[in-house]
Amino acid sequence: MEATKWMINIEEVMADSDACYAHLLTETEKRETLREHTQRCQKYWKIMFERKQLGSIFDNFEKLYLPGISEAGKCLFEEMTVNIVTWHDFGKCNPSFQKKKMKHLWHMELAPNTTIGSRHSLLSVMFYLDYFIDKVNLLSSTRVTIPVLNGFVPSAI
Repeated sequence: MEATKWMINIEEVMADSDACYAHLLTETEKRETLREHTQRCQKYWKIMFERKQLGSIFDNFEKLYLPGISEAGKCLFEEMTVNIVTWHDFGKCNPSFQKKKMKHLWHMELAPNTTIGSRHSLLSVMFYLDYFIDKVNLLSSTRVTIPVLNGFVPSAI
């Protein structure tokens, strides 16, 4: 497995990733944008991947737990694994999170219902699944559906 071969560029999946914030560095300092945060996480993932020799660990995992997997299946597993770091905070584009945690009004018309509120983790998982579900379905003989995603992911993001 390679650290960067499958890494997604956040700007390709969210054109305005500079308009959302991931962290307030301090109340008076600059905020870290979602793009900056994601790129920083990807940078440190690559460093950790190389220093800890994670490629051989993932290769052993594939041999042990995914014997007989097709080459396409192996590539998808690797792409999904590498991009956990890319998608882990993607849900911070939640307008309610932006308002409550980042003190930033951003696309409030897209704010999710009150069940989700300002939480971002669940939304990050949903974006991750939504991104990969069609690729999984292409490889699967059984159609995989996640009904909770229907109508949930705003098309403007």
